[in-house]
Amino acid sequence: MDDIAVLSVGDELLFGEIDNTNASWIAERLFDNGCQVNEIITVPDKVDVIASKVERLLSEYKNIIITGGLGPTQDDITRDGVARATGQELIYRPELADNIKSFFNEIGKEVTENNYRQAYLPADAEPILNEEGTAPGFYLVAEGSNIFVLPGVPVEMKRMIDNFVLDRVCQPRQKNSYDLTLRVAGIGEAALEDRIKDIINRSEGIAFRFLPHGGEISIKLSLRPGFDPDNFAKVVAEIKEELGYYIYGEGDKSLAGVVSDLLRENNFSLALAESCTGGLIAKRLTDIPGASDFFKGGVIVYSNASKVRLLGLAEEILEKEGAVSRLAADQMATGVKELFDADFGVSVTGIAGPGGGTDEKPVGLVYSTICSNSCEFQERWSFSGDRKKVRWYASQYILNKLRLAILEAIK
Repeated sequence: MDDIAVLSVGDELLFGEIDNTNASWIAERLFDNGCQVNEIITVPDKVDVIASKVERLLSEYKNIIITGGLGPTQDDITRDGVARATGQELIYRPELADNIKSFFNEIGKEVTENNYRQAYLPADAEPILNEEGTAPGFYLVAEGSNIFVLPGVPVEMKRMIDNFVLDRVCQPRQKNSYDLTLRVAGIGEAALEDRIKDIINRSEGIAFRFLPHGGEISIKLSLRPGFDPDNFAKVVAEIKEELGYYIYGEGDKSLAGVVSDLLRENNFSLALAESCTGGLIAKRLTDIPGASDFFKGGVIVYSNASKVRLLGLAEEILEKEGAVSRLAADQMATGVKELFDADFGVSVTGIAGPGGGTDEKPVGLVYSTICSNSCEFQERWSFSGDRKKVRWYASQYILNKLRLAILEAIK
């Protein structure tokens, strides 16, 4: 019998209306705690389908984690599906009804009758406390397997995974286990693997995984049981030497977090002039506590008039080169640096789409300039994808270039 399966419930997942981030988060969380998900499946909001999938998983897996379908509406039927699969009735739990009523009293709202649907659980189920909402999760054992049923709301699900599920599913990690994630930016996946393939080929007992996501790559290394920990440290050192500045951090550190640390630790200040990214770079930096230590301010200069008025962009450049040009990016960076009297001025101007592109300047074209003592960091990129992707990749590439500019400044 395999160990863990994840069953996601929801029409919205199958219709493509939302991404199934819950399942990927669960898989990563469990892996980081020493156990591995063997199967992830998604089913619609249909009692018979939920029941049949649970029945099948009970015959194959020791642990089944189910998310979604625990809300108060008629289409929230995961409870019904699990009850049918395990041959149990749904039983009203007065104590859960009291919890639901108390929750609504605390937020100053009245309970509607359908909210009490969440107080019904399979007869043998143990409730799992929901500290963030009204829908209790529940746990039961059937046919020798553990079934954990959790809400689909991410913050509620994550709290239950950490507080209830992990200890019952994953064995405590051994202190001599070795796992490491290296965060890499500025190089493609194929080029990255080519640079370290010789190290990989001679690294017996170490598992490598490459996970590209959002303009960066995570290299995950894991030492298999029974192999030499000293060799693990040696391999990590070799990879760091080979990749050098492409590695921006380790563990769960974000690129924005690393840039923030570099600015703060070196007493540098920053100002941003954003056009096509619409403030995304500023948001990513100010999402991190302590940004006021280095971030002097920014402007979203979407119109040409605002570029001229706020940043001093020459109208001659707009007429001859256009707002999406290297010269425009240069003047935007120097202008915002002077406006806020910052150590670093960063600009971005481009065409995020879906309209506005031409043969000469297609959708996805982005210019950026980073100025400190001089404006030596000038970049031109062409990104593919929709508007959201172009904006994200632009912010990612610019943050990485800012990281390199700071490292250059402190040499």
